[in-house]
Amino acid sequence: MSVLHTEGRRIKNAFGETVQLRGCARSHLLKMADPVNEAIRLRNLGVSWLRLFVHYETWIDPVGGGVYQALVDQYVSSFTQRGIYVSIVNMSNYFMNDVDSTGWIAFIMELVNRYKDNPRMYGIAIWNEPPLGILGINRWYSWVVQAAEALNAVNSNLLILVNSGLPNRKGIDTHWVDNPVSVPNVVYYFHDYFWQHFYYNTPIIDDFALKYNEGDFETAKILMEEQYYNRFFKYAVENDMCIVHDEFGFNGGLNPANKGYGNEPGWSQCQIDYMDMLEKYEIPWNQYSWWVKTDQNYGLAEESDYYTLSPVGEIWARYLLAPISPLSMLIRAALSAATGVGLIWLSLRARAR
Repeated sequence: MSVLHTEGRRIKNAFGETVQLRGCARSHLLKMADPVNEAIRLRNLGVSWLRLFVHYETWIDPVGGGVYQALVDQYVSSFTQRGIYVSIVNMSNYFMNDVDSTGWIAFIMELVNRYKDNPRMYGIAIWNEPPLGILGINRWYSWVVQAAEALNAVNSNLLILVNSGLPNRKGIDTHWVDNPVSVPNVVYYFHDYFWQHFYYNTPIIDDFALKYNEGDFETAKILMEEQYYNRFFKYAVENDMCIVHDEFGFNGGLNPANKGYGNEPGWSQCQIDYMDMLEKYEIPWNQYSWWVKTDQNYGLAEESDYYTLSPVGEIWARYLLAPISPLSMLIRAALSAATGVGLIWLSLRARAR
């Protein structure tokens, strides 16, 4: 059974302490798989959360399915044994034309039952970026309720991660605000990629991106925070919804013709400001991805050297062991001084997350 649960907007452990999950995704499992060494490397960096992508079509493949399932098992065990929380991500659109949710729920139930006794297997993203244009919000909402009820019956502490974003990264769909799922431990997630703000169809599509391009970082930061607060974070702050940013990526330069990481200071400052903002509002976050090919331009590790951080990864890694909040750190420091364990306790608690 998972050791995590939700209370309002917070994810908490069995001791009632807020857990600020921070980490990355592992996609393309059949490429460069090295689960033990990856787990050691990411644990040493301070990662507390791995999103593990699982594809239904590969899982059931009559030729390679068994090998793939064993590889997923190895990733789950390698990471959870090192104290890293893992969430499974259902990546398949196989079921999008089904008339009902039977087959889709059967697959995610299979995944949950397979790992239900692992306390660090804390959650499942029941459908990664579902095709809402095909499903429609009402059908999707109905399927989510059915899945949440079935999963909760198997593991009452399991966090059930639900796509709640509007198309084109335009914010949280207020349907979920007005009609929250009445099942414990439902978590609402959203995704974002910064190339969509800087050069999606047109050279510049967001005011804050334009200001970063111009080098006016002070104005850019203000505009970016206003936009993201109004689209996403306010629902956690004002409506006490448990919201996580479980996938985002930074392009390596503001110029779309630049396939490297660029010389412009704007992209790196934008990433720093954005990570600061996630910490400010205490939004659990997961950056995509530990490794992707370079033409996707936002991998955390270099394609040529799997264990060397990219420029994007260097900034990401700075935030992995950040304190939850200044107040939290003051309280912990006072408790540590009182009990005489001091910095040793703080260090162990930080790395335990």
